[in-house]
This record gives sequence, C-alpha cells and structure tokens, in this order.
Amino acid sequence: MPVSSPSERAKLDVDIFPTPKRLAAIDFDEALAMFFVVLYHSSSYSVDILGDGTAFFRYALNGVLSTCVPMFFLVNGFLLFRKPLNLEKHIRKTLRLTAVTIFWGFLIPIVASAMLAEPLSASEYLSYGWHYKTGWNNQLWFMGALVCIYTVFPLLKIAYDSHWTIFLFSVAIASILSFGNTTLDETASLLKGLLTHEPQLVSFDFFGNFDVLRGLHGFSFAYFCIGGLAGRHWRKIQETPPPTKICVGLVILATNSAALALWGRYASLAQNTVWDSVWHGYNTLFVLFNTLALFAIGSCYRGANRPLHKLICVVSENTLGILYVHNLVRIALTVAMWNLNISSHLRESFFGSFLFAAIILASSCLVVYWLKKVPWLRNMV
Repeated sequence: MPVSSPSERAKLDVDIFPTPKRLAAIDFDEALAMFFVVLYHSSSYSVDILGDGTAFFRYALNGVLSTCVPMFFLVNGFLLFRKPLNLEKHIRKTLRLTAVTIFWGFLIPIVASAMLAEPLSASEYLSYGWHYKTGWNNQLWFMGALVCIYTVFPLLKIAYDSHWTIFLFSVAIASILSFGNTTLDETASLLKGLLTHEPQLVSFDFFGNFDVLRGLHGFSFAYFCIGGLAGRHWRKIQETPPPTKICVGLVILATNSAALALWGRYASLAQNTVWDSVWHGYNTLFVLFNTLALFAIGSCYRGANRPLHKLICVVSENTLGILYVHNLVRIALTVAMWNLNISSHLRESFFGSFLFAAIILASSCLVVYWLKKVPWLRNMV
C-alpha cells in the first residue's frame, strides 16, 4: 500500500495529530491504538467470565485494549502542547472538526442501513445521526470529547507555557475527578461486599455538583494533560535505557491487566453480566498505568525496520479517517462473509479475531486512501 505524501494527507488529520518532524515512537503509539480500537469493535472471541471457565485469560488480555482511547488522548496532548498556539487557526480547526464529525455522524447510518438492508424511519435516522448507534457510529463520541478539550485548550496552553504550577493543578484536578472518583467507587464496592457477604457494585459521583468535568468524559482531559507532561519530559523518557523501560513496562502491564481482570470478575458477579473492562476501564488506575507503560515501551521504537515502519506510518497518518470508516468496513466485510457462506466461527478465536481486525484495518486504509483522491472528501478524512 502506498504511503501518502504530505501533500496527499488530509489537512484535518495533520491538524489533529500534528507531526512536522515525525516521531517514530508516536507513529507506533497511534498505529497500535488504532489496531486496538478496530480489534475491540470487531472481536468475537468469548470473554464470558461468568459462563465460560476458560475465558479469564482472554478477558485479561482483552483488557489491554482499554488503552486505545487513552493513548489517543495522551498522544494528542503530547503533540499539541509542544506546538505554538495560533488561536485563530485553532478555532477554525475546532469548528471544522465539529462539522466533519456531524457529517460522518449522519452519513454512517445511511450507508450502514443500506448495507444491512435495515431501513430507518426519519426519527431513527435523526436519533442515530445525533446520538449514535452502537456498532455503527458510536465511535464518534471520541471526537465529541476531543472538541470539548479543544474548547479549553487555549487556557491549558497558556498555563503550560507560562504558569506551570497552574497546569499541574489542572492535571491533578482532572485526575482526581476521574481516576479518584472511580477508585472511591471500587473501594466502596469492596467494603459493601464485605459487609453484605456478596459482590456489590457502587456507582456514585462523590464530587456531585462540585465535579466541573461531570458529563464530559473527565478522564479524556486527564490523559490529554498527562500527554503534555510526557512532552515536557520527553528527553528524560528517551534517555532512560530501553531495556529498563521495556522490562518495567511489561511488569506493569502484566500486573495491572491481571488486577483489572480480577476487578472485572468481581464487578461481573455483582451485576450478573460481564463487565466491559474496555469501556468501563478508561476511568480506572489500572488502565492509566497500563497506558503509561505502553507509552514508555513505545518510546523505545525507532522505526529501524523500514518496511514495517512504512506500514505503521500508513496507519498513523490516517488515524482520523480510519476512525470514521472502520465500522462501515467491518459491516461490509461481515455482510460479504454472510453472502459467501464463510463461517463466523473463524473469528471466535484470538487468532481469527486478530486476523479479521488486521483485514479491517488494511481495508480501512485503502478506503481512506481512495477517499483522499476525491477533492470534496479529502478534508473529511
């Protein structure tokens, strides 16, 4: 697959993930996170830890996918805080990102309903276009969260550049309101379980009306600002010996993935249905540490293998477009498998799901590549 030249890259993708001088480690992080997103949305292997006695290991591995969205927020903050702020350009970019997301929000239901032969009423179309439908366009919540961050980014950037203590205060507040509240929920759940002698799940906003990030995916602000911290200390991160980062990172990944899986089993028993450790894991300290561990491991990547790095760049340079189209590609491939009588059981193993996700990712890259050839669609992907 050809690697798009800078002139062929969508301007929107360049603005959201700006890399004037590309960093191989950041390309690696973006590509890995994008693969995790696709795998999460397309996997068919069993993670039913309540009904399948062999599923715990798969459930624990599946929890690693929860680093996908946090990594995108972290990398976005890493890149943007390092750039000078042009307020006028930033406002235009934010408005354009909003418009493009609305465009795809309403386009995807039209295409998905046609491929699945599921006609939509006017009210269903409007609902799916604005509020999203799981499996069709619900991945666009990420773009909404990103726009919310961008609306306050100029203030964060001023603090980052000129008032470092205020920036650290912002990081602390965002972390306490997200990871702190979730940790209190987990602690309260365990204590309540001990008192009642059966698993209990507590979901409570301990900060109530004082939670300034209430309803705004507060963890996204925390990861974005932590990305700024990583950018500030990038030289120190690079100077740390790679063997140290890899060994410590793998230990953190293993221990936190196991802890997340154990917590997920407890929560699943409490609610009598499998707890989604990816979607519900973003707010947890387990996923925070896993994301930082993967970022540290990724910082060791230098792109020495040119063919492999070219493939990684194809993904990293087209992350926004892939995010928009990959569910449509998944639906199209699934329909094709139905029509060709290809058994879906092939996707029920780890290997089968990984292979299917890789096919979706490669196909999405091709779709984005060709969409960029259409003048009026070039800036939509």
